[in-house]
Amino acid sequence: MTRETARRREEILAAARAEAERIVREARQRAGAAHAAAVAVVAAELAVLSQQGRERAEADAARGVFVMKDNVIRKALEASRKRLEELTAQPAFRPVLERLLAEALAAVPVEEPAPEPEPEPEPVFESMGTEPSVPEVAQPASPDMTPNDDAPVQDEAEAVAPREPNAHIVRVPERHAAGLGAQIDAAGAQLALVAGPKDGVVVEDSWGTFRVTNTLSLRLARLEGAIRTEANAILFGREARQS
Repeated sequence: MTRETARRREEILAAARAEAERIVREARQRAGAAHAAAVAVVAAELAVLSQQGRERAEADAARGVFVMKDNVIRKALEASRKRLEELTAQPAFRPVLERLLAEALAAVPVEEPAPEPEPEPEPVFESMGTEPSVPEVAQPASPDMTPNDDAPVQDEAEAVAPREPNAHIVRVPERHAAGLGAQIDAAGAQLALVAGPKDGVVVEDSWGTFRVTNTLSLRLARLEGAIRTEANAILFGREARQS
């Protein structure tokens, strides 16, 4: 009995040790799988953060380059505006101003002639002894014409004054007004008493139906988009057009 009991005990202990080892082994496997999964999750998060960091850095760099380029081009435009202001104070601006004036006068809309008023119908009446269907033209001194004393008489004060003819008025820089007088007169226009812009001309009509402004600053503003594109290509290379 003693031997059988000892053998039986050894079997139970061996089975217990085997079960314990199996439990430990499975626990270690589960822990390894969980660790690997956790590591994979952390690695994926790190990869996302790294990609976001690179994209943010690239965006910041591109934004910095754009701001730098914009500042350079803006300073170039400011220098151009300052150079134009300096030009307006020099004698060399006179031919430029004459060209601006000629272009503005050429852009003036053509006035259509006013339609001629239709002739008023002459008064007619039926003379005594004639057929009613055959009217005669009334004569100013006809005895058959009786003036209507009840007709209203228009007061001279109530009469509408005729409108003055529409004139083309030209405004130019004060220092060049005298020199441009002949060109303005030749175009049939009038020099305004009020001075115009320093860098160009304004042509308008006395009725206030149109105004043509032709100045260097306005032309520069209209071309600013094209100037920026060309300046970007010149300063930073032709490939900058695609950026």
